[in-house]
Amino acid sequence: MNVVDVSFAEPEEPPSWFARVEKFCLGVLDTLHLDGWELSVVFCDDTAMTRLNLEYRGIDAPTDVLSFSQLEGEGVPESDSDIHAAGDIVVSLNAVQRNAQDFGVEYEQELKRVLIHGILHVAGHDHIGDAEDQEMLMLQERLVNELSQESLL
Repeated sequence: MNVVDVSFAEPEEPPSWFARVEKFCLGVLDTLHLDGWELSVVFCDDTAMTRLNLEYRGIDAPTDVLSFSQLEGEGVPESDSDIHAAGDIVVSLNAVQRNAQDFGVEYEQELKRVLIHGILHVAGHDHIGDAEDQEMLMLQERLVNELSQESLL
């Protein structure tokens, strides 16, 4: 069993698709055969993302997704429950919109791609640059295709 907590950094009313993010992320975890995860997904704007990107990566600009894994190093943390804090994913909705326009894809497809990308990073996958032939990015695109029928928006 996995748990996904979805929230918005801003106090404004969440969009109508908000509730479907949890189900989509649970589907990604199931497809990857990951179990016992507690994952947090936070949506924000470019301003908040720029602050986080500067604080954690030293880059004074927004990015689409930041991942913070609790699973690095020693593996799954000790816990009295079957659920382990896996990590946090922060997504800039402004960046997702820009990416969709820049790459000529639907907003929903890009949102799925960014969520999958974040989950893969929390799971320990990594890539250098954006070359499409890298193992993580090939897995990401396979998952985007496999989960294309899942409605998010």
